[in-house]
Amino acid sequence: MAFRTNKRLLGGVLALLALAVVVVLVWNSGGTPADLRTPAGRRDFIDRAAGALARASAIRYTGPGVQLTVTRDGWATGTLSLGGASAAVLTADGSTYVKAGQAFWRANGAATHPEYYAGRWSRTTSAALGLDPATLTPAVVAQRLRNAVSVTEKGALIRADDLQLSALSPYSLLNVGGLGAHSLSGKGAYDTVRAAVSGLAGALDPAVRFPPDKALRFQNCGAGGCTLSTTVTATGALREVTAAGNGTIFADGLMLGGCTDGGPLGAGRTVTLSCRVTGLAWDNWLTDAQTIAGDHHYWAEFRVLAQSVSATDVARLQGLVDQQARATGQ
Repeated sequence: MAFRTNKRLLGGVLALLALAVVVVLVWNSGGTPADLRTPAGRRDFIDRAAGALARASAIRYTGPGVQLTVTRDGWATGTLSLGGASAAVLTADGSTYVKAGQAFWRANGAATHPEYYAGRWSRTTSAALGLDPATLTPAVVAQRLRNAVSVTEKGALIRADDLQLSALSPYSLLNVGGLGAHSLSGKGAYDTVRAAVSGLAGALDPAVRFPPDKALRFQNCGAGGCTLSTTVTATGALREVTAAGNGTIFADGLMLGGCTDGGPLGAGRTVTLSCRVTGLAWDNWLTDAQTIAGDHHYWAEFRVLAQSVSATDVARLQGLVDQQARATGQ
């Protein structure tokens, strides 16, 4: 009897995340408090307020659908909400990641197959988020205050261009560009970032894709299992990634088993991945195919995704966070 193979490959193609954040915050100041202490002069106020901001270890930003804490080093963690679904956000060492469920990806139309990376950290860009933590650090905000062209005071509120501060000493930060803002001291923000970084291993990179170079190959399929093999070449962003393959064999409406393989890109950004499906489901199907008359078809899918963060990378990032936390001196 003949075994007929229907070969099919599904490449893992991830769409680049496109997010937008719109924040509106309305402030309503009451009458002038009895203990209001107007700064001795505009220059004195700016120097004192900017100095306090520059010494902060982080700034916490809040607004409708967004909560973000940005450290003095430009690392950030928090959440945002789009389309009624929320996502976690993390910026570490200049790279930005998001993690969300399938509802988030479906609501924002960012993926044909949201199940591929739902619940997993995926690399994106600050531009896609509409928020760049590098422009929201304590030092940058302090410099924006020093450079403010328009500084006005009304009641208990001081406006300096798009910044808002309390008119009460020590002139606490209240708002930055429409986001509620509060400066932080100590290393608590770094502890939060470190905890988020610990889960980054295996983070996907949607900007790197793996269309198939060759058809999916079946090898040594028989008693004991079936080997799947394919060769793929990375396209898209020129970044160092690991190709992570996941193969699955199906027959008669059943999943007979799965396997995985992965490896770094070689010459020409090409990699060959191979893994073997084994197990009771395959063995039982093979026994039926050999004993029951007729044709028995089986087929496979092999998805290849780009992983941009390894366990070694996580350890390195955690070391950087620890150094930054110690530098706060608290």
